[in-house]
Amino acid sequence: MIELILLDGSTVDAPLAEPDRVLAPQEMKRYEKLRSDAGRREFLLGRMLLKAALTGGNSGCVRDFRMISTTVTATGKPTVAGAEFNLSHDGNAVLLAVGDQPVGVDIERVQDFDVAMAQICFTADERHRISRSLHPDRVATLLWCMKEAAAKATGAGLLSELGKTRKSDLFFRGGFLNVAGVNRAYAVCSTQPISPTNISSALPRFERVFASFQSKVAT
Repeated sequence: MIELILLDGSTVDAPLAEPDRVLAPQEMKRYEKLRSDAGRREFLLGRMLLKAALTGGNSGCVRDFRMISTTVTATGKPTVAGAEFNLSHDGNAVLLAVGDQPVGVDIERVQDFDVAMAQICFTADERHRISRSLHPDRVATLLWCMKEAAAKATGAGLLSELGKTRKSDLFFRGGFLNVAGVNRAYAVCSTQPISPTNISSALPRFERVFASFQSKVAT
């Protein structure tokens, strides 16, 4: 089973101060390599969301967040002991897939793909499907999300998915969301069938976790 949890980061005033209250030492190394405040905030929010999900969203678990440490495999896929998960960021939107089976997830704001990019990213059948759609930008973005999610589910990398139409060996769910006032496409993929599930909002489920984190930083 896979649970999808969506965080609208524009509603969370998560500070950048003292991220070591949440991040394990190896996560801090990755955090410190990020150059922009926006990138660091995305990384911190994603790890807070994951750790809140794994600890049941109890505000008292904030002090234990550093005990949950994510690592990166040789193929670049993040992992954590005891669960399967995948995160995707797009601006203020953070989408988490967590469960007991391999999973990949992607979220992207709806965008146009020019002819050159479409030739690289999509098969002839997919380009035909895009061109005859009433909303080609939406269809193209959703197909892109599916390829990203498939690559992240297998850990094989995006190049393994470009120009490929997926058959029945991977299972997808996807659609569109409006997050922080912007229309976005999302897709979730697994090498096993995905049980029907809705996307739940991270808030108010985790609002006590974020509030507790901020109060601890303030003190």
